[in-house]
Amino acid sequence: RMNNRKSILFFLLGVLALAAVHVALTYCGGMDTRIVRRNTLADPNRSVMSVSVVRRGEPETRLVRSERWRLVEPFPGSVDEQVVMRMLDGLTLTPVADVISDAELLRIGRTRADFQLDDPPLVLTLCGSEGEPERISFGACTPSSNEVYAAVSGVDAVFVLPSRILEAVSVPADRMRRRSLFLVGPESVSGFDVKRGTGSMLGFVR
Repeated sequence: RMNNRKSILFFLLGVLALAAVHVALTYCGGMDTRIVRRNTLADPNRSVMSVSVVRRGEPETRLVRSERWRLVEPFPGSVDEQVVMRMLDGLTLTPVADVISDAELLRIGRTRADFQLDDPPLVLTLCGSEGEPERISFGACTPSSNEVYAAVSGVDAVFVLPSRILEAVSVPADRMRRRSLFLVGPESVSGFDVKRGTGSMLGFVR
């Protein structure tokens, strides 16, 4: 009978231990798992329909996609699709170099303000056809200037990325405008006609 009591006691202690591990993983490990799985700032599988770019001291730049990307703020106009693609590629393909959780910041006595993420100089907001908008903030660069600090809405961590990402995402509105007259590239043109004033039509064929 004593052996049965010991067996039951050990069984109950084992159950309690497993329950404690489950609670610890739920409340302490959940965020860590989400952070570790985020290898880039933005989800590469998400279909982005609009992008807002806010640079400190400048009006908002807003891009909207229907059949093609177009600029709606601060002025309407057509945009260079390659510039927009480089921006989205920078957010979805640039690998994260390091992650500092908010819990780790608290432990070492730092806050997001130390990385200019309380009032970031650059904020991009991505909106998809479904789901919540994703706000991505860029703060200060590291002392070496080789990396930059960033934060993502809904994730309790500070990310460290190569600072070259800023070349792709920090683009003023006037540099996004399409410079060419035609939507197709020269490799797609098989011929064209030119008429000047009342003169005759000139046809060119490749």
